[in-house]
Amino acid sequence: MNPVLNLMYHTNIQKNIQDNQSYFEYKETVFSNYDSMRVKMADLTHNSDIRRLKGITEKDRARMAKYHEFYMELTYKIKNHQNNIKA
Repeated sequence: MNPVLNLMYHTNIQKNIQDNQSYFEYKETVFSNYDSMRVKMADLTHNSDIRRLKGITEKDRARMAKYHEFYMELTYKIKNHQNNIKA
């Protein structure tokens, strides 16, 4: 996908969570679009890089666990999406 389109999807998704959308609703928004899922996976990969942190706190660990859970959900949904296309 074009990098500009990636940024547009990501920006739109980030805007939605700021509009009083719950985390569950935000995730459903991401899940609703294949390209959004791919962009979010890249975002989570980047944000989960602990080398970016000066130290790791319990709050960081909790955030990483949350990111990992979301990433695994995305992995599952993308795989299902790809299998549905093949069928």
